[in-house]
Amino acid sequence: MVVLPYEKALIANRLGMKPESFLRAIGRLRNLGVSVDHEYVSIAEVGTLVAFVEKSEESPVES
Repeated sequence: MVVLPYEKALIANRLGMKPESFLRAIGRLRNLGVSVDHEYVSIAEVGTLVAFVEKSEESPVES
């Protein structure tokens, strides 16, 4: 497990997102093991998240 060492508001700010948008995005990743515990974001299995990203890159979204 990886716990990001920054508060979720700071992560959202660095990504150029509003905190509520960031939390919605995290919610969509919940089934991949990404969660929020109070103010911190954790990733249960980094490999699962990496596989998701790699699969997404292989099959681009059509417009």
